[in-house]
Amino acid sequence: MAIENPNDIELNQVVRFKTLNPHDNVYHTGKVIAICGYELARMSDDIDVYYEEVARVLPTIGDKTTLTYWILAIAENDTVETRRAFAFEMIDKATLEVVEENTYTDIRVYDIDASKLNDVLGAIRALGYVCNQI
Repeated sequence: MAIENPNDIELNQVVRFKTLNPHDNVYHTGKVIAICGYELARMSDDIDVYYEEVARVLPTIGDKTTLTYWILAIAENDTVETRRAFAFEMIDKATLEVVEENTYTDIRVYDIDASKLNDVLGAIRALGYVCNQI
């Protein structure tokens, strides 16, 4: 479901988006575990460098200490959970969506040898999806 206003996001929703950071072209998908100010966001993630990269392309972003941040719990490979913080203003609103938690589709890839498996998984991940071999 597409979201037009980041303020409509609630705690425990799973969101997916790209940021305005020109050096970060991946989709971030995670559960919103906190909505907070700068000081709390800094405790979860090193946001200063990321903020500076976005500010280079969006000089009107505002003072980083006055922005509101989401802290996301991002699951990687269904085992490792990392925490990332993003200011609402860092998000490319055109890519922001709420996704359903625990949704998946099984895909079979035929006529592929094991050496090409990582290429296929990498291509799927490059499109912003989370995938694993089962």
